[in-house]
Amino acid sequence: MNMASAFERVEKVVCFSIETLFEENISVQDIYKQTTKPHKYIALARYMCFLFMRDNYAMSYKNIARHANMKENSVIHNVAKARILRFTDKNFAKLYSLIKNSI
Repeated sequence: MNMASAFERVEKVVCFSIETLFEENISVQDIYKQTTKPHKYIALARYMCFLFMRDNYAMSYKNIARHANMKENSVIHNVAKARILRFTDKNFAKLYSLIKNSI
């Protein structure tokens, strides 16, 4: 599986899972909008995308940052936050399981 199709697959599954679980409609473009304070569901989607791209597809932080048009340190921060939230937030854990089963 090439990198572009992996990104596309993860993004679609994440958006669909958020819509299913929280009834909140999010597009792939919303995930990568440059905002200083993204809506909580957009932030969740971003965390999940980065986490799955990193852990399931072993993508480098540099490639993820390039795709998301963000700084590498921001991606590292998002992935680290996602790893913590996975064990400390019930809704995040449910979302993680739903995505994990769909990918």
